[in-house]
Amino acid sequence: MAVPAHDERDFEFAQKFHLPKIVVIKPEYSGDNNSKIYTGEGILENSGPFDGRKSREVKDKIALYVGARKKINYKLRD
Repeated sequence: MAVPAHDERDFEFAQKFHLPKIVVIKPEYSGDNNSKIYTGEGILENSGPFDGRKSREVKDKIALYVGARKKINYKLRD
């Protein structure tokens, strides 16, 4: 995924190769989160027009913003 501040494997890779970790979701509660990985829902930052909004509320809007479409695949089996 290439999001070292929000994915465990990417975080480990970034630590190993001394890559920067840009936080794009911070917890809704206050506290320092710059040195740790955060994988939950929260408030967006460094996210352009979506800064300051709750991540769970704007997921669909972000998908539309980047040109994504929803697709449902069904695999029925007996």
